[in-house]
Amino acid sequence: MSLKASVILFANDLVDEGYEEVVDTVSDRTQADALTMACNYHHSRDVLPHNPRRRILYMRGGVFFRPDPARFEKIKIKPDVVDFVNEEDPLARLVATAERHGMAVRGWTNNMHSTVHASRHPDCAVQNAFGDAYITTLCPANPDVRAYVCALNGDLARYSLQSLLVESACFMPFDHGYHHERAMVPIAPAVKYMLGLCFCPHCRRAGKAEGAAVDELQAFVRREVDRALNGEASALDGVAVEESAIAALAGGEMRGFLEARKRTVASLIADMAEAARPLSVHVMEWSGGLRAVGAGMQVGTPAGTCVSRAWQDGVDVAEVARACDGLSVLGYVPAPETLRADLQSYRALLPEGQPLSVALRPMWPDCESPDVLAAKLRVLEEAGAAWADFYHYAFMRLSSLDWIGEARAAVAGG
Repeated sequence: MSLKASVILFANDLVDEGYEEVVDTVSDRTQADALTMACNYHHSRDVLPHNPRRRILYMRGGVFFRPDPARFEKIKIKPDVVDFVNEEDPLARLVATAERHGMAVRGWTNNMHSTVHASRHPDCAVQNAFGDAYITTLCPANPDVRAYVCALNGDLARYSLQSLLVESACFMPFDHGYHHERAMVPIAPAVKYMLGLCFCPHCRRAGKAEGAAVDELQAFVRREVDRALNGEASALDGVAVEESAIAALAGGEMRGFLEARKRTVASLIADMAEAARPLSVHVMEWSGGLRAVGAGMQVGTPAGTCVSRAWQDGVDVAEVARACDGLSVLGYVPAPETLRADLQSYRALLPEGQPLSVALRPMWPDCESPDVLAAKLRVLEEAGAAWADFYHYAFMRLSSLDWIGEARAAVAGG
């Protein structure tokens, strides 16, 4: 089978269950080629079906490898290293353990999604049109943020990684937010989109550089969101969250602002890829493709393809693909037909020969049997995907690992 496979996991899994035990389990049940470890992460609350120490994990997030302090000496944002890394470097040990089993290790980083850093440095956080700082989300236009994520991802070139998957290196959607969120008034999709826009000084400057009248645009967003939240008639009423419709708002001033967001993201990806050389950097493009909100358990299939929605978070898929070494996308859908349409739209924009990785969930709510998983793997092979990355070791039942092995064997056997 030309399609390779990895299983995604946390350093916590390795510490709780044992490095040899986890690698043995994954290797024996799935015959995977690699393990993909989160090298940093955000806050979460997770249910762990088979963890020997706990069933519920409240994760504060942080950095799960040992950064080189010299890289961050002159950088405002410092790595928030988790306590157990002081005893041993999980990434270094996993690489050594995997090598003994004939497996590779892929790295995975989260970048803009950080409650720790956005709370500690609100001037580096996304700021909406009202000046509210989003303490869960860093702004990709902020120079201090860009310096930090370039240093963090670049530091991983010291490790023997097969490649590095870079997630959330874009503008985050409003719904990908905080803990125990409340909104006691209805918020239409266009209003949510307006609330997710960043008007920090750096985003304002970028918008002006693209010719947008940012002062007037910000005033428009404030005024119309206020009207909508208070049940008054608003220019946002009935506006579809489609690029042409959003770009036409405020007399067309939104168009330049959207272009500025795309330039911000594409240039950040290029900077990160350069910082991590010679490590191969693959962008995890989930922004417009994330079909589920929050913890990823809301089932739904919005209209259009993932590519058609990527602009919402400042992602021009073709530009991002040219700025890095590969694209990693989320295949979090129940139907193989939906997955096929998404992958065809991505593949059409990728440079010739550029690797495509696809993350799949071999469990609820995406898969009900190994046969469904096998059908999706066949779709990946049709699309010429290089990797299937299975999410997530800690969250799935051990029987789902068996499904991976069964599905891969079925596809290999024709």
